Amino acid sequence: MINVRRRQRGARGSRYSRHPGTLWMLGYPFAVALMGVVCLALYLVFKRRDWL
Repeated sequence: MINVRRRQRGARGSRYSRHPGTLWMLGYPFAVALMGVVCLALYLVFKRRDWL
């Protein structure tokens, strides 16, 4: 879960002229939402297995 959050912060700080998120209007919000869903899924799996 920590790695997903680091990638999200890294994507926010990226400055590229041809970044994949700039070619599609919803590219960046979709990527951030996807990282949030992955983080939530990992949290639920870990919580269910009593690892948290």
